Amino acid sequence: MNETINSIRIKVMNAIKTSRPSDYKKLKKQWKLLLKNAEDLNFTDTHYVRQFGEAISEQRIVDYLLSISHELLVTYTLMNELKYAISTHDINIFNEILHGTKNQTLPSRTRRTIRILAKFLPYIHNALKYTVPNGPTEGINNKIKFIQRTGFGYSNFHLNYKPSNPKPYTFEGMAS
Repeated sequence: MNETINSIRIKVMNAIKTSRPSDYKKLKKQWKLLLKNAEDLNFTDTHYVRQFGEAISEQRIVDYLLSISHELLVTYTLMNELKYAISTHDINIFNEILHGTKNQTLPSRTRRTIRILAKFLPYIHNALKYTVPNGPTEGINNKIKFIQRTGFGYSNFHLNYKPSNPKPYTFEGMAS
């Protein structure tokens, strides 16, 4: 979704490069603020920004950048709504936003992102419904790779996953 916002930003920059060079420079220098989640933008603290020539908050910078192009504003708003629905794990809001865009006029890049999200909707629903992290699995994989890499001092160490005893394991009391 950030990639979509960024590509629309670049498209707008290329369109205004010669007609409004100051806005072009602002979009070029302040690109990270457009990719930041809307609820994470700071609107109270100000700091001096050379492109604006004054002390200004992050929220005001983003508001100005979005006022440059309606296309950028629509994409930014839509993508931030989707990111908010994902961060709150709200499947209903996510579906409403996706289905609400069918009648809207959107830039082609934004429409493509919406189509891709709709294509993988069942998988996105699973990710929002089950919040199981993959950290434990990654930890196990990391340990296996570490064992393979170091070999614990053996010069020709190759990790074989086959048991040294080819007989199948049987439990007591069970017929073999």
